[in-house]
Amino acid sequence: MQPLHTPRLILQPFAPSDYPNLYRLYQDPAVTQYTGEVPFASVEAVATAFADYAEQQYKPFSTGRLNVVEKATGAFVGWCGLKTLENGTVDLDFRLLPAFWGKGYATEASMACLRYGFEVLGLAAIVSDALVANKASIRVKEKLGMRPIHQGYFEGQPAMLYQIDRDTYHCLWPEEA
Repeated sequence: MQPLHTPRLILQPFAPSDYPNLYRLYQDPAVTQYTGEVPFASVEAVATAFADYAEQQYKPFSTGRLNVVEKATGAFVGWCGLKTLENGTVDLDFRLLPAFWGKGYATEASMACLRYGFEVLGLAAIVSDALVANKASIRVKEKLGMRPIHQGYFEGQPAMLYQIDRDTYHCLWPEEA
């Protein structure tokens, strides 16, 4: 996968040098509050979890979560990206360090991923889920033009599945955007 560029961010495949930053990201309880994820025990555990990521996502599907870096400073922001699930559905998700919340980075990075999914991969639809309590994540999905399609539960908490399709995407963001 090639890096994706936005006005303020670079999204690129994970490298081993990113593992300490991913470890730091998952240590923050604010980051994992609504995800059901547990902190990694060590940087080595991150390496184990992400070691085969290229073989599982990047190479077979040309999808995957991407390391997000701020262009102006080179700072690690978090990750964002598409993931091909076992049933073939493509999911959009993100995790950002709290220091970068409220700056529009989740929306900007997600928009780059949607463009990649629709314009490069030719996907028909992309989904994303969120706990109902995670208002910030839901707001990002709404800004992207995603619409709720199914309500369910994740780990006993109400959750919503969102979707955007290629036609809606083109309607919301014309080529010149």
